[in-house]
Amino acid sequence: MIAELGAAIVENGMTIGLGSGSTMAYFVEAVAKRINEEKLTVQFVPASKTIEQKALDYGLKLISIECVQEIDYAFDGADWIINKETLIKGGGGSLFREKKILLNSVQRFILADESKFIDRLSDSIIPIEIVPFGYTKTIHSIREVGGECYLRKRMDEEKYLTDNYNYIVDARFSGIGNWGFIHEQLKRIQGVVDTGIFCNMEFQIITLEKE
Repeated sequence: MIAELGAAIVENGMTIGLGSGSTMAYFVEAVAKRINEEKLTVQFVPASKTIEQKALDYGLKLISIECVQEIDYAFDGADWIINKETLIKGGGGSLFREKKILLNSVQRFILADESKFIDRLSDSIIPIEIVPFGYTKTIHSIREVGGECYLRKRMDEEKYLTDNYNYIVDARFSGIGNWGFIHEQLKRIQGVVDTGIFCNMEFQIITLEKE
């Protein structure tokens, strides 16, 4: 499994950043198994409350991002991967926290299968985290940048809330090649916390090779 490949490179004494999503849930299981078998001392900084609880359930030692100077390795999944410097995340709603951990890590590992690799991001859904106050005005400004966007809802039709108690807007941009530029344009909008465009960072991609 990809999760086991990631767990295999964790070293004793490290501080490890944990992203969110189903891939990270498998990674937590795999790394906990290795820690228990090899009696390693490792501490973890989780991005989401869901993964935090998963890590606690498996007995992992957790530490707040406020209490570490830097994170040795960060592991995460991805919604879409363009290359080693550009990917899309945030389908699970934890994009701000995931990006914070990745930016404060020495090395960044993305665990993904081949279905996540695409040639370009045109017409892909880009999650955008926004503050609740004045959210309709923020959405209007996002549309002016060129995005067709909708406020994310839960199954019960209530507004989806992130772990930071913000909203998520899912936006679709067509015919765009420079996603770093779009990210910067969106970040200039008052009310936008961050976008699911992860760029200008170097990622190491861990995937299973075809047999």
